[in-house]
Amino acid sequence: MELAPILTVSELEIRAFQSEPGGVAFTSFVDLVIRTHTASFGIPASEVRTNLRTVLPDGNVDTEVKRACPPQGVFGYMEVPTIWQYKARAYKNVRIPALKKEGRDMHEKW
Repeated sequence: MELAPILTVSELEIRAFQSEPGGVAFTSFVDLVIRTHTASFGIPASEVRTNLRTVLPDGNVDTEVKRACPPQGVFGYMEVPTIWQYKARAYKNVRIPALKKEGRDMHEKW
């Protein structure tokens, strides 16, 4: 039996979050998605650390999930503890080399 999605979000709705100065709404939205996903697998809120400091240095960590989701996770990318870093900007303003460097820096730090 295929389940119908409980929530759908369009690209235009995401873009509305990105247009806000400082990215606070976008950060809150992504944090909510991560917290909802982890809670659905019984991971307590204390195992998810979020950072709403969108305009201050954060060490390249916006959200940290300290505990892995079970292997039957919907997407499989949270089967290990994870560190999230995201950008509230249009894709055309994303610089892939800069993101790769941030990823390497995060990996070395954590």
